[in-house]
Order: sequence, then C-alpha cells, then structure tokens
Amino acid sequence: DLCGLWIDSDNIGLCEIIGSGTTGVVYKAVDRRSYHLYAVKCMLKARTPATRIHQAREVLLHQRVSGHAGVVSLRRFIEFGPFLFIVMDYYPEGDLHTALVKRNRYRGNPRLIKRVFLQILDAVGHCHKLGIFHRDLKPENILCNANGTELVLADFGLATHDVMSIEHGCGSAHYMSPEALGAAFKRVAYSTQHSDIWSLGVILINISCGRNPWMSSCPREDAGFRRFLREPDMLREILPITEDMNRLLKQIFVINPRQRPSIPQIKKAILRISSFTI
Repeated sequence: DLCGLWIDSDNIGLCEIIGSGTTGVVYKAVDRRSYHLYAVKCMLKARTPATRIHQAREVLLHQRVSGHAGVVSLRRFIEFGPFLFIVMDYYPEGDLHTALVKRNRYRGNPRLIKRVFLQILDAVGHCHKLGIFHRDLKPENILCNANGTELVLADFGLATHDVMSIEHGCGSAHYMSPEALGAAFKRVAYSTQHSDIWSLGVILINISCGRNPWMSSCPREDAGFRRFLREPDMLREILPITEDMNRLLKQIFVINPRQRPSIPQIKKAILRISSFTI
C-alpha cells in the first residue's frame, strides 16, 4: 500500500486504492499544484527482459491511442525507485461493471444502450485503425462519466500490435473468444482483431440484459455455450432479447473469426435496432 507516497517531484500524492489487477494497482491521486485528481497505476519495475517488454508495450500502446474522446488519457509516465507509475485521467463514477451491477443503469433504455455502445465501438475502432488490439475488453476496463452516459476505454495491460497472436488465455474467460481461450480448439495463432469483436458482443449483452450469456466459450467446460453451438437461437430463450438483437449476436458469435462483422458493420446494425430487449 503506497497511500501517502508523493511522486513527480513531490507534486502528485497517492490518496487511496481504487482498483487492482494482474499488472498493477490503481490509486486515486491529487496534484498539489492544481488540486486536479488523477488515477495512477503503479507497477513494480520488471526484473526479466520479457516483463520489461510487456510494461513498455503497455505504455507505448496506451500513449498511441490516447487523445481519442473514448480512450482514457495517459498524462505522463513516471519512474520512481522500484516502481513505474502511469498517470491517467480520473473518473469518479467508476467502471461500467459497477454501473451495471449496482445501478442497473441501462436495461430497458434502448436510446442509452445505443448511445454508449456506439461510443465503445468508436473507441475500439480507433484502436484497431492504429493497429492496436485490446485483448481484455470487459466492463471492468470501461470507465463511466456524466452519469453513465459517456464511456471511455481503459487498461491496455494486455494490448498488442500483433495482428495474429499465439498468447492464449489473455483476458477474462467470460469475454474471451473460443480461439483466444484456446482450451477446446487447436492452439494456433488467432486474429486479435476478430477476438476483440467477440468480446464486444458479450459486452452488448451485459449492457442490454445485465448478465453474461455463458461463463466461458469453451464447450468442454460450459454447457450453455455447448448448447449455443448446437442451437444458436437459444439466446432468445435465456435472454430477453429482440429478434434484431439476436440476429446481430449470432453474426458476432460465429466460430470462424473471419466471418464476424467488422466494427462499421456492427455500427450500422446497432443504428437499425429500435429495441434490444423485450
């Protein structure tokens, strides 16, 4: 716990822990000069060449996509003692997961669902245009602003510029595509771009229905997903979704990654949908 530590020539103070993950701990921080609040991610400096490459990649890729309205801004990068600090904008409303679980913010509001999901698509599309693929898209890595009407993409700890990857198991099982999970399919290189598309489909269900369609996209481990492979229309039985929504989800959740729709195609489909749930 580094609360009370001052960094950046004693100008930024770490106040409280607001999040943690596999790659670091995130603190709420204040700049004593401007009283501006920041979110500061703290990581231990890597001891191995592979981990040093990973940390440098996170900062580099986040810097590259920063500046877009739908991506949390990376303000500076600081080395201090044995630690690395990434200083970012602070969002007091927290993440999308909290908005879904504790505030039930979006269910039954198709206009708001459409608004925020299009923002997510714009942010991910921006990253993809720059050749950067997130690989850990989930509500916990999307931050909220303006009472949940504005969303921004965060946490590039697993992001990559590799179009094809052999790193399986990157991300959270609920959101990983079958090919990225790798458990029930041949562990061959997979398309990181198309894997992100799969994750977007799960997030759309989260926002619209407040739940996940399955625990894992591994048919050996998840009976629900196994049934979906046999009966793609089963989503309408377990979720209160409209036929238009079901049609889009079936296009996103195809096993062949190359057959999944592009982000512009998903945008067009979202704009045509008048209601996501029944």
